[in-house]
This record gives sequence, C-alpha cells and structure tokens, in this order.
Amino acid sequence: YVSMQAIILAAGEGTRMRPLTQHVPKPMVRAGEKNLIEQVIDVLPKEVDEVILVVGYLKEQIINHFGDEFGGRKITYVKQKKPLGTEHAVELCERLILDRFIILMGDGAYSKADIQEVVKHERAMMVYKIRGKFSGGNIVYDADGNLADIVEGAHITKGGVMNTNVFVLGR
Repeated sequence: YVSMQAIILAAGEGTRMRPLTQHVPKPMVRAGEKNLIEQVIDVLPKEVDEVILVVGYLKEQIINHFGDEFGGRKITYVKQKKPLGTEHAVELCERLILDRFIILMGDGAYSKADIQEVVKHERAMMVYKIRGKFSGGNIVYDADGNLADIVEGAHITKGGVMNTNVFVLGR
C-alpha cells in the first residue's frame, strides 16, 4: 500500500458544548468507551501511517494523552494559536505534508466503510445527502456535475448535498 497522512483538526473550543468542554477540549470528550479523537483514528485505513493533530484549546490534554505514537501510527502536533478555520489549520500543516493526505474533524463521527471509500480516490470530498433544514456547507455543482462552490450557512432544501469536512488531497 502507499502510505498516507491524516490531518485531524482538534483546535476548537467547543463552545456550543459548554459546560462539558469548560475543562476538556471537545475532541477529548468521551462517547462510550473512547474519546472522539480515538474514534476518528480508529476508522483510518491502514494506508495512514502518520496522524497530524492540529491542536489549540487545552492542547496539553491532547498531547499528553496521545504522545508521539498511538495505535501504531506516528503522531505529530501542529499548534493553531487562534481558531481561524479549516483552511488556516491545514495551511499550518503544509510543511509536514509529504504526498496524499486525508483531512478529518477531531469531533467527527465517521464510518470505517465511508473513509475506506473516500481514500480510493486521488482527490475527493465526502458529502452527505440532506433534505430539509440544515446548517453547514451546501455543495453547489456546475452544469457538468463538478464542484462549483461550497456555500456556508443555514439552508432549506428538498434534496441537496452537504459537506462533511472530510477531504482527500495531495501535494
């Protein structure tokens, strides 16, 4: 297999989950037997041999928990001093990116099968079919079925597609 890196974004404050996140970073909140980041790492395919964790809020808890290796994968940390969004977080990782990589959210709920499917593609964005009201990135396609835009905000749709913030990219 060809090795691959995973960038897991785990720097946010989780303000909408307060008071639960007052003293614990949101990706370290336990859901069942494991915390959210552990659950994300568990669904990574075997191709991923390095995890780059972008940390910020209460970062010491994440660093102390995972150390330099977790589940047989090298762990590297990138510190995001201010929560300036996904693009900024990924830009901070640029010097560490070797080739193909997958971006995931540290508090995401992903299935192993979905992640296996998305990494089959050279470049991909995992999306979710949605109906009704939702808040997030609404995917807009051009006439040829290619990505034209991602419109953030609140939406109402009879049948649309939403960004899940899982991307497979390469240098």
